[in-house]
Amino acid sequence: MYCSKSQRMILNKEGARIANIYAQVNNMRKRCFPRICGH
Repeated sequence: MYCSKSQRMILNKEGARIANIYAQVNNMRKRCFPRICGH
């Protein structure tokens, strides 16, 4: 599937934002629930 450059930039920006949110959530989980996460 072909995406224009602007569409790809928007997708990358959104993907990076979502990945950043997931990373923050994972970090909070590790800090708050080390036993549940098994870390």
